[in-house]
Amino acid sequence: MTPDLAPDGLVAGFEPAVLRDRAALRRAMRARRRALPPFERRAAALAIARHLAATGWLRPGARIAGYVALAEEVDVAACLGLARRRGCEVLLPRIDSVRAGRMSFAPARGALRRNAYGILEPASPQRVGAQRVVHHVHRAV
Repeated sequence: MTPDLAPDGLVAGFEPAVLRDRAALRRAMRARRRALPPFERRAAALAIARHLAATGWLRPGARIAGYVALAEEVDVAACLGLARRRGCEVLLPRIDSVRAGRMSFAPARGALRRNAYGILEPASPQRVGAQRVVHHVHRAV
């Protein structure tokens, strides 16, 4: 779901106070995503995968970062599978320190585990620093 922007650049439908409060904005966006019927999320996932397939981003050896979708999010599993088939290194975010707000990326292979937020992440100790990740699958929207 891409938010609509108002003429002033703010996200349409939100009060300015909500936009300044990160936690409130996250709750509001999560509620909007949950309101989408599952068939709309699936259609969006397929549209994103088709769009990504038509770009030049998925070259052998390219690093592509994605995410494991929560129930209310658009599932990018098809995009990640496409990237693997085209020879890309697929990475997923991994929380390194909740307290320090630090994350890195890890190869998307092998076992997954739930992190402190209940989100699936790679269990592998192997890491790739966030600054070394060039393309993000979720930017294909």
